Amino acid sequence: MASLEAPPVDSATAATAIAGNEATLPSIPIPVVDIDEGGTFKYILVKLHDAPLNVKGVKGGMFLVRGHQWADYHADLYEEVESYIARNNITYRSEVVGGGRIAFNKDRKHIEIYGYSVGFGRANHSISCQLIKQQFPDFTVEWNNSGY
Repeated sequence: MASLEAPPVDSATAATAIAGNEATLPSIPIPVVDIDEGGTFKYILVKLHDAPLNVKGVKGGMFLVRGHQWADYHADLYEEVESYIARNNITYRSEVVGGGRIAFNKDRKHIEIYGYSVGFGRANHSISCQLIKQQFPDFTVEWNNSGY
């Protein structure tokens, strides 16, 4: 199991603090991390792009983490993201880059990220871990690639 201790970064700049983010999007009205604060649930890692998805060589963008117990499928989480983007007139393109599960134990201040999504594949849990650590700096946040 990998554990990550990230330096403090505010949520507005968290996207630039993670590996794989080559550019920054202008400030947009969308939370970087939106997960339930208890229980075990499905989650997705979404990338917002500042250009259409079919433009080769474009690497700019930012990542979002979404996870909720109400979601029966990982795709349900993405539908919520797409709805939020449409309602708030956010013009960036989005894509799910993978999924998995999150076990959130508020009493122990422990968050475990693991598994994969049948429909979207395995997320890069290290990116999700880093973003979640920014949102919950007093928690131990760990990830692994085991399980479903």
